[in-house]
Amino acid sequence: MGARGRYVIPFDMVGTWWDTPSLFGCGDIECPFTPVSAVVFIGEDCNNNNNLDELDISQGSSQDLDGNHVPDECDPDCQGNGVIDGLDILNGTSKDCNANSVPDECEIANGSATDCNANGVLDGCEAATCVEPGCRDCNGNGVLDECDIANGFEHDSNYNGVPDICEGLVPTVSMWGLVVLTLLLLAGAKVASLRTRLAH
Repeated sequence: MGARGRYVIPFDMVGTWWDTPSLFGCGDIECPFTPVSAVVFIGEDCNNNNNLDELDISQGSSQDLDGNHVPDECDPDCQGNGVIDGLDILNGTSKDCNANSVPDECEIANGSATDCNANGVLDGCEAATCVEPGCRDCNGNGVLDECDIANGFEHDSNYNGVPDICEGLVPTVSMWGLVVLTLLLLAGAKVASLRTRLAH
């Protein structure tokens, strides 16, 4: 996008009325203009044509099909389909479930969002709206439960689509410690018994 700065807007007629009041804050009426040959105005020029973006759009030299006040030639087209992303979203050609103005398929493709079950829905959006087991994210690690289970990161011993850790079916660290201590004591007792037998 072009730099924000001071741009000279030439006038064909000196001392005329300017018919783009929104640029100068004159409200909904035409602005009487003082007799000068040019005015310096601060604004955006994303296409670097030395003309303000708003003027490009109002004069028809640039389109703004998505109504974001940015000339379409400056808007992104992440899929490369010849249609700007904002219009893809407005037309429903692309989804934008997290409302960040980037088509979901582009976020998946560039790795800025995940879709672990490859259903075309961002995991974050699916976890937030899903009511079925499996597509939730019960452990809050940003990965759907079904993917945690499928990838072996979580266990699902009762096969209900919910990780055991979220159902309290996984022993806690203290419980594991007790199990290990018990096993060590049993092993120690067996070793002591074996030594006693060998001694006799």
